[in-house]
Amino acid sequence: MRDGYHFAYADGTPYVECGTTCYAWAFQSEDTQRQTIETLAASPFNKLRMCLFPKWYLHNRKEPQYPFPRNGEASDYSTFNAAYFKHLDRLILALSGIGVQADLILFHPYDK
Repeated sequence: MRDGYHFAYADGTPYVECGTTCYAWAFQSEDTQRQTIETLAASPFNKLRMCLFPKWYLHNRKEPQYPFPRNGEASDYSTFNAAYFKHLDRLILALSGIGVQADLILFHPYDK
């Protein structure tokens, strides 16, 4: 530990992580995503943890956009859904623009 903190930026400014989790944020409406950005911008949070793959919740039952093309219940893992990743990139850039780091969860341990 150096000067009472564990992490620092290159210029020596202390870095203190303050994160929150919004598992299904990337799969919500654009209005909800925009409201989240506005709320985070006025908060102390500097990290947002979210899932790469959609989660099925009581409040998240609409059919989301998937990272891979789908045919019914089956995903084609041999190719990517470019529109999904462009949308994800925009969300990550919006977070970065307000000083919030995106922490992507690739595989959620509670899912089957």
